[in-house]
Amino acid sequence: MAEEKDNVFTLPTKTELDVLKKKHGKLFQITIKSGSKEYHAIVRKPKIADLQVASASEKKKPFTFNASIWANCKLAGDPAIELDDDLLMGAYSQVDEIIATAEASIKEV
Repeated sequence: MAEEKDNVFTLPTKTELDVLKKKHGKLFQITIKSGSKEYHAIVRKPKIADLQVASASEKKKPFTFNASIWANCKLAGDPAIELDDDLLMGAYSQVDEIIATAEASIKEV
């Protein structure tokens, strides 16, 4: 899939993304900007099991929900993201955006 050549991360190709989509479903690209540089990662849409694990981890240790989703749903990413707290927090901040639900309503009957 994605490669790191000469310490430069490259995103998966369209063909590689198509393979990942068939295997994992909906994918998202997260871009984190720091100064003039951009860092990228590909994550899959979380499944209910991912949300359950993340919710359980949050109860045991605060502020771990997004970290859990990131760890379980990241398919490819620039290794620099994992090595820099600012970049990692930027990635975590985007996790809420990939947790989409269908619109629902409730009424008393």
